[in-house]
Amino acid sequence: TALEATISPNPVESTINLVVNSTKIKKANIALIRFDGQRVSSKSIVLNAGQNTINLNDSNLSSGIYFVTIEAEDIQKTIKAIVK
Repeated sequence: TALEATISPNPVESTINLVVNSTKIKKANIALIRFDGQRVSSKSIVLNAGQNTINLNDSNLSSGIYFVTIEAEDIQKTIKAIVK
């Protein structure tokens, strides 16, 4: 089953809003990683069937490129986020 995910808005001011569409309820791990590979934060969540919005709010994010990685069951997806 596919996992659709987007970041809105992108570029980001301070809060990264991750919108994930899931076909069923499933556990997921979300990681926020800096362009140099350093993990900034991570969390485990439960995705509901349908649209889910996850706020990755970190006021300490400096400007630059980040990657949001979602792992759910056997699916992994990485999205680039630009922080202004």
